[in-house]
Amino acid sequence: MNSHPTPHRARSEIFSDINAIQNTVKGTLTVKKRKRANGETSLYYQLQSWENKKNITTQIHASQVEAVKKGIENRKRLERLMEELLAADTLAALAPRTQQHANPATEAKKKRKTSSTASPKKSAKPSAPPSCR
Repeated sequence: MNSHPTPHRARSEIFSDINAIQNTVKGTLTVKKRKRANGETSLYYQLQSWENKKNITTQIHASQVEAVKKGIENRKRLERLMEELLAADTLAALAPRTQQHANPATEAKKKRKTSSTASPKKSAKPSAPPSCR
């Protein structure tokens, strides 16, 4: 399960890794300290995320912290896998067409005339005398 961008991984491998992710959590988990009236310090947890240009903060119970941390790790992994998939698809889209994928009918039309049968090119603008170039 490699999540580093490599152009050699097949899309099916990337999708397999994506499919293996169980849950994702959007946001950042922060730990806050609160001093109680008796002088003790207690910890509480907040999940912060941006939604509709607003910072949304949700209190997280201590029993949920590990699941939220795992969900955040999974979200980051999902983002890396999506970047890998995007890179692979971009490379595939920009790769030159190979002869095995080319259409023989259109390839025959694309063949250029040899120099012995080629007609001379006509320039759209008149050529200037050599002394003006």
